[in-house]
Amino acid sequence: MEIRNGNTLFRRLWRKDEAGMTLEAGLVFPIFMLVVLSCLILIAGQSARLVWRGACLRTAEELGLLTAPLSVPELANVRNNLINRLLRETGELAPAKETLLWSLEDCCDTLLSAPWLRRRVCWWCIQTAGARSPLLKLISIPRLAVNVDRKANAIWLHSSYELVTPFGKRLMKERVAAACWQAAEEKAKPALEEREEKKPNIWHLDNFTRGQMFREEMGGNLPASYPVIARFAGGEARMIKSIDLNRPTWSSDRDLESFVLRKADELADFAGTDEPWGSQKVFIREDEIMHRVLLLVIPGDAAEGRKSFLNGAVRAACAARGVELQVRESGESRLSIEVPEEDAAAAEEDAA
Repeated sequence: MEIRNGNTLFRRLWRKDEAGMTLEAGLVFPIFMLVVLSCLILIAGQSARLVWRGACLRTAEELGLLTAPLSVPELANVRNNLINRLLRETGELAPAKETLLWSLEDCCDTLLSAPWLRRRVCWWCIQTAGARSPLLKLISIPRLAVNVDRKANAIWLHSSYELVTPFGKRLMKERVAAACWQAAEEKAKPALEEREEKKPNIWHLDNFTRGQMFREEMGGNLPASYPVIARFAGGEARMIKSIDLNRPTWSSDRDLESFVLRKADELADFAGTDEPWGSQKVFIREDEIMHRVLLLVIPGDAAEGRKSFLNGAVRAACAARGVELQVRESGESRLSIEVPEEDAAAAEEDAA
């Protein structure tokens, strides 16, 4: 009897516990699902924001490319292909071609280009997230504007939109930048022209400076004080010398040939260094030298007869010594200051 009463009491208590757990679950579960749904919306919103920002950046980069200078053939081809593709993809919403090419600075141009900008950003969003992605439904009422900062050589694309969040719609603003090719080119033109005007004729410089400039221009990779050669790479030992053939000093073919062959003999006798040389520890063994080249830099406006003489008889004489003579033309020599022949002759040997 006592056992039966105990079982009955246990069943009543169990029913009460079940009812309590059901009531608690009914109260807690919706709250739990609401929290999970809010987190999912928050994550999706941030993902949509990243997709939108990436699409704005791609569009800004395309705007920057539209300003690429036509003076560069490769950029001009890419730019023209992009314009044709944009006009084809945006269809009737494309603005005037002049607006696509350049002129997005004032309010009028921004208004003209706004439909195209909106269409282009949405196109990039679809390419990134997919046409059926629910992320795009979280963004509404997009607004776009363009600003060109010529001082910073940049195109700024400003956008604002409403983003769905767990707490309602929130106004978001984004700003991305891309390089402005045309602004950079226009800014660089005066500086480049000014540098060209101020750049002195290299043949008018003193011999030491001229020699160092030619040494660097022709690929010298050894210290300036290293003996005989200025460059060593791939088994090739190269001596770099310069001669201003327009000077009266070198009017004689015999003097010119004597100077070149003397340098060729020095190069032919060069046997490297027995131990690491200088602070840079340059070490070149004789068995590493497979080829010897005498690079002679001359002005481009030298007489054709002098050039033929170097490339003919003098080159053959150098080849007989195991040295290849290479004659390189650079710049033009227009002497405005007469240099005494004796001083000029001594200086030429120290040049380069």
